[in-house]
Amino acid sequence: MKKKSFLAGTLILAISGIIVRFIGLFYKLPLAKLIGEEGLALCGYPYQLYIVLLAISSTGIPIAISKLVSEKVAIRRYDEAHRIFKITLVFMLLVGALISLILYISSDYLVSYFWVKEAYYSLMGLILAPFFVAIMAVFRGYFQGMQMMTVSAISQVFEALGRLIIGLGLAYLLFDKGIEFAAGGASFGATAGAIVGLMSIVVVYLNKRKFLNQNINKNSVEGAKESVYEIAHRLIKISVPISIGTVAGALMPLVDSLMNKSRLLAAGFSEQVSTILFGRLSAATTLINFPLAISIALSISLVPAISEMKASGSNYKIKKRIEDAFKMVLILIIPAAAGLFILAGPIMLLLFPDFSDSHNILRILTISLILISLNQIVTAALQGLGKVMIPVRNLFIGAIFKIIISFWLVGITSININGAAIGTGIGYLIVFLLNYLCLRKYIFFKLKKIDTIIKPLLTSLIMSVIVFFSYNNLFKIMSNNSIVTLTSIAIGGLFYGLILFLLGGISKKDITRITDMLPKRKRKID
Repeated sequence: MKKKSFLAGTLILAISGIIVRFIGLFYKLPLAKLIGEEGLALCGYPYQLYIVLLAISSTGIPIAISKLVSEKVAIRRYDEAHRIFKITLVFMLLVGALISLILYISSDYLVSYFWVKEAYYSLMGLILAPFFVAIMAVFRGYFQGMQMMTVSAISQVFEALGRLIIGLGLAYLLFDKGIEFAAGGASFGATAGAIVGLMSIVVVYLNKRKFLNQNINKNSVEGAKESVYEIAHRLIKISVPISIGTVAGALMPLVDSLMNKSRLLAAGFSEQVSTILFGRLSAATTLINFPLAISIALSISLVPAISEMKASGSNYKIKKRIEDAFKMVLILIIPAAAGLFILAGPIMLLLFPDFSDSHNILRILTISLILISLNQIVTAALQGLGKVMIPVRNLFIGAIFKIIISFWLVGITSININGAAIGTGIGYLIVFLLNYLCLRKYIFFKLKKIDTIIKPLLTSLIMSVIVFFSYNNLFKIMSNNSIVTLTSIAIGGLFYGLILFLLGGISKKDITRITDMLPKRKRKID
């Protein structure tokens, strides 16, 4: 795969990810206003478990399929690439159904022992989501392996729109019956979104089927075919460790969902206050997830790219690709984290006025934002190199530290829910350091500290000072938080880009490459 294809695919996924985050924000803002901190917490309790089950049913599969498909495409076995897709589709139909069944059977136990009884309806709204997401994951993995990232991007946007329209609509319709029913309707939005996203990607697949078949007939070369057992074995061998690793990563927020209630009660808070505090954590986490679209897009594109380069034996290109990914994510994530830290209070007041007390949680989570982003890149690099078990082991180590630290800190009255955010940051710091050391060991990889770390960090520091003074001085003139906050963000972004360019953190060549990323015509498979 050419570098331009990698960057173009990354850009497409990043743009779609940002659009999805914006749609999610338009979903979360009115929802938070409608059901408040308590209702948001009712949605958040089962949603974290849903994320873990989703990791089992769908996270590893797209990466595994994209890896196997890209390997087949590299040797012009388009017939085998499509065969992998069909076999995996049948397999994931069964897996998705099993996950939904397990979720349904365990629902009463979860609500009784870990959450509050009002969370039952939110859990019911999510029951069928793993089934539809599992099927959609197969289609996304296939198209990602073919370097047709636009297809995945389209399905992501439609999925988010489905969740926004149906989830928010149901929350409004059911609000008069009680907050718990409104929260249940909002949770069903995830299921509805998965159905809409699946329908959109199936429509695209059917539209492109003739084109795909033509390439299979014209470009496939002769060779032995892998048996169903061999394909299933390779899929499981790749996807299971990745899924376990994702589960380990999802354990951190799941720990918050399962443990925070009991620890906050032990700290002397009532059940209602404990639920409200968890709602504040959920609101702050929503903003942290927004910039993660960039690193997620990079990591998705990185796995098949490195797999293809490894198959061709190009070690130098692998190092260069990883270096590009690190540089891109740090140039974009560090200023985003700095901006969220400096303007935490104004941003929370702007977006979640009823959750304005969450600004301290948001500040703590900005550290996690940088660490999670870096860890996604290094994890994708290790997965592309075939070292899929290493991130799994390191994630479990980090999750253990997260559990211990959060258990201790959340139980301290003066720290309370902030302890969960602190535990998350320390957990991801440990995971990233372990993964980075392993990456250096296997490919002798070393970051260029000046260009990749120091320049974005220094530029972000200067930008933070400018943003701080801009907000405070403009607020004295206008006294309108919304206008002043948005203006300060715009000023900060403008100065960040200018200063970074002057310091040489981004060059004219980099800008040209970014311009070249924009797809100018329909890409053919050749």
